[in-house]
Amino acid sequence: MNILDDLGQLARYLRNRLRFGRNRESLRFDLERGVQTAKWTLTYEPSPLGSLREMFDALPIDPAAYTFCDLGCGKGRVLLVAADLPFAHVIGVEVEEALYRTALRNVEPLSERIEVFWLDATQFQLPAGPLVLFLFNPFEGEVLDDILRRMPNEREIWLMYLNPLHGQLVSDAGFQAAAAGGAEPTHWVNYHRV
Repeated sequence: MNILDDLGQLARYLRNRLRFGRNRESLRFDLERGVQTAKWTLTYEPSPLGSLREMFDALPIDPAAYTFCDLGCGKGRVLLVAADLPFAHVIGVEVEEALYRTALRNVEPLSERIEVFWLDATQFQLPAGPLVLFLFNPFEGEVLDDILRRMPNEREIWLMYLNPLHGQLVSDAGFQAAAAGGAEPTHWVNYHRV
């Protein structure tokens, strides 16, 4: 790839950013890190940075004692934000190949801290030990219910849920709301289960 290809890619990227009305904070986030977490399709929606910061700030934990896992990690924005904290390990799982490949490129500079898997979340084996899970409605209720049922009851899990459309399923699985904030459509709840 030569410099003209790079400039052409940047121009397309900026045009798409403007077309989809991304805010300045998101643009600055991508440009400072040299990544592309912007919305490219009508079905993909990146997690809003303001909501993410609120959610992470509301976790009353020492991140170094936890593994962070984003199920449905998209292009990896949440993984990059999580990597700014001292989590023991940061993991993303994405089923759509194009999003997975973009996430791999985006997290490449931090590949010693971030691992990304191209896999259906129902096939992913959650890591052992204390865990923080992140969800931004990556799948339907039946899939979420299946994942929640397979979680071991004997360990501590925090579940950060942005726009919790299936919050009742989370509560039914034994999680309790520990913190909440934001307004529709970026309402969020941090759940906890010991």
